[in-house]
Parts: sequence; structure tokens; C-alpha cells
Amino acid sequence: ANVVALLIGMLGHDLRNPLGAILMAAQLLRRGNLPSRSGELVVRIRASAERMVRIIEEVLDLTRARLGGGIPIHRQPVDLVVMCRRVIAELETSHPGREVELSAPPSVSGEWDEARLERLASNLVCNALQHGDPAWPVTVALRDLGKSVELVVENYGPTIAPEILRTLFDPFHRGSPRKGEGLGLGLYIAQQIAVAHGGAIEVRSASERTTVSARVPR
Repeated sequence: ANVVALLIGMLGHDLRNPLGAILMAAQLLRRGNLPSRSGELVVRIRASAERMVRIIEEVLDLTRARLGGGIPIHRQPVDLVVMCRRVIAELETSHPGREVELSAPPSVSGEWDEARLERLASNLVCNALQHGDPAWPVTVALRDLGKSVELVVENYGPTIAPEILRTLFDPFHRGSPRKGEGLGLGLYIAQQIAVAHGGAIEVRSASERTTVSARVPR
């Protein structure tokens, strides 16, 4: 337990702080008039640092889910439409040339853990971008069902075999070593966040179309 506590402390503070400084420096450099080659290198530095931050957050969430009795949530008023637009804008920036289409009502308000649901949405859309056919956009639909809300992420690409579907949300699952990034925890963490809110995630794959649906109650 002491070793786990030390690991969490190291990841949460000793590594995230210097990575935050790198991200801030890269952001400031991007605002300057850099030569094209230097600008490309800054973009790569920022993308690599962001990927490292995601890996750290995944390890922390895995530890909380497995050893801490589940991922903790802190509810506050949230407009999920605003949140989804922010997530999509960030992912389109980090995936040049890829398109993500959002279908949603003007507003979907309630009380959830915004940071957690933002990670859930980001993990699902990022997974669709990694494994979907780049010739087709990833589609995101946000549906207000009254007592609950559903986030549906869909991509075109190879149909996922039933035996793989059964283990898709297992920790450290990586659908494709060539395309996979991080530790293969994204879908597992997304599922645990939905469960922490009293919800669930389902996945369907047929006719070269994969659909992941996350439903959380209000």
C-alpha cells in the first residue's frame, strides 16, 4: 500500500508538474512567429506531452478503480453540449485532417462530474479516431432521454469480431498494436467513469460500423 501511495504521489505531482510546464512553454511558443519547421516541432512536443499526461491520468484512474473502491466523482452543474464541443475541438486539433461531427440539442444540462465525463467523451472519440477509417468522419450524438443522457460515438472501419468485443473494455486491451496509443486503458477508464455515475457503456459492431453508447443518469 505504501508503494502504491508513493507511485500515485509521484505520478500526480512529480511528473505532472514538469509536463504542465512543457505544455505551457509549447503553447507560448506557438503564439510566436516561428519558422514552419520550428512550428512543426513545437506541435510535436505539445502532442507528445499531452499523450504523456493522458497516460499518467490513465494509470492514476486505474489505481483508483482497482484499489480505491472506484473512481471518485464530484457532481456540479454541467452543460454536456458545451463540454462535447470542447472535447471535439481539441481532438480535431490533435488529429489534423480528421473530422468529428456532433449531433446534439442546444443544451443538455444536469449535475455530473464534468472533468470525468470530459475524459469519458475524449477516450471514446479518441478510440474511434484511432481505429476508424480516416476517409470517414467520426460521428458523436448526444441524446437527452429525460432521466438519463446518452453519448453515442460511431466510426466506420473493420467490424470487430465478437470474441474481441467481449474483452474490449478490459484494462490494457489494445485493439491494434499498430494504431494503439497509451496503455490500452482508455475504454476501461471510460467504462469505470460511467459506472461511477450509475451508468453503463455498450458497444456494437456490424457491417463495418462500430458504435459505443455511454448512458448516465441525471
